[in-house]
Amino acid sequence: LTDQKPFDDVFLHGLIFGKSYYKRRGEDLELIPPSERATYDEMDKLPGGVEFKWEKMSKSKGNVIDPLEMFDLYGVDSTRIALIAYSGQGRTIEIDRPRIEGYRNFCNKLWNASRFVLTCTADVEPKDFRGGVLADKLREEDRWILTRLSETIASATKGIESYRFDEYISSIYQFLWNDYCDWYLEMVKGRVYAGDSDESSMAAKVVLLTVLEQVLRLLHPAIPYATEEIWHLMRGRLANGKPGKAGPPLPELSERGGHVIGFPDGFTSPVLAVAPWPDETTYSDEEATQDIELFRETVGAIRNIRGEMGVTMDVKLDVLIQMPAANKRLYLEKSSDQIRALAGLGTLEIAESQPQSKFASSFVSGELFLQVLISEEFRRAEVERLEKELGFLQKGLEATRKKLSNESFVSRAPEQVVMQEREKLAKYMADAEAMQVRLKDLN
Repeated sequence: LTDQKPFDDVFLHGLIFGKSYYKRRGEDLELIPPSERATYDEMDKLPGGVEFKWEKMSKSKGNVIDPLEMFDLYGVDSTRIALIAYSGQGRTIEIDRPRIEGYRNFCNKLWNASRFVLTCTADVEPKDFRGGVLADKLREEDRWILTRLSETIASATKGIESYRFDEYISSIYQFLWNDYCDWYLEMVKGRVYAGDSDESSMAAKVVLLTVLEQVLRLLHPAIPYATEEIWHLMRGRLANGKPGKAGPPLPELSERGGHVIGFPDGFTSPVLAVAPWPDETTYSDEEATQDIELFRETVGAIRNIRGEMGVTMDVKLDVLIQMPAANKRLYLEKSSDQIRALAGLGTLEIAESQPQSKFASSFVSGELFLQVLISEEFRRAEVERLEKELGFLQKGLEATRKKLSNESFVSRAPEQVVMQEREKLAKYMADAEAMQVRLKDLN
């Protein structure tokens, strides 16, 4: 009708595959018709003898995912982002209910994080927020999250422009879930509740809002409904005007002195759908990034030791840290309150060198040597727990060895089943060996 080409680019994606369920009959697989099968997609573990294969969607195979049904169950945003996340080039799109449900959890994570940020920044006014972030008020965790934000904007932009939509989603997912929610929010909670007069508190609040607003614009093509809703809640408070209209210009932060890190917001737009894509601000602080990686490694190591020993967070642990490097030791000492809070510690000693404690669970990485001290009472309980666990492992080990020594089983069973048993045996042996070493240390 117009004699014009309809599109500049056309994106051809792979076929969308679903799970078909089969019952094994010897070496053959027999399709389980939809009328006879349970809702296997929702099961943590399939019944014995039942297997699945990713196959082209077909009503006769019962592996069709109805998008309208998914909208009702999980929401439009969750369905959209799940499809985008699994649309890697050169392969099929394999989708089922748990994968969509997983991205529903991601949408919930975004919503809950936004609710927390909006609640704890209720005192932030447009004049505090607009124009950027004053650099001299930032701490290491602020500079780290802004560095990660800059990297995420760059990688998400590259993913969109190169039609690598799975990489676009993956970069934002990792940043929002792991860096922003799991670490930064936890690290600044003490600061944001410190009080209005604390400049560090206001800096953390401005960074929280800045990062959230940037992420909402990045995610909008994939999650249009939740992002638009949250963005308007922010805009109504921070745009210095009525929602839907651009407010009068505000004085830039730079006019009040200090070096400004610019991550300009999109609030001059009436709606998020037409707000500009975030600028690829090149911000990088290598020193802050190294400090926070050391912090995460330290807290993560203590949490892992807790998990291995089955110690709940309400039990306060005593920790010794050896760090020869003076600059890193100084940072750990400065961050000791945060480490105690996030790792659930009683005492924390940080020194250039530390004696090897007799009863301790240790962690070593580069120059970092960390010891979680174990009381005699807990040592005995841990030995008892490990001996019981080792007993279960050895039973499984013997049963698997017996099965693999049976020539009839090895010759008749499908190759894949035999391979799984061999892998199981190798895992049993490795776990048992590691447990015996740990018991030797504890004894």
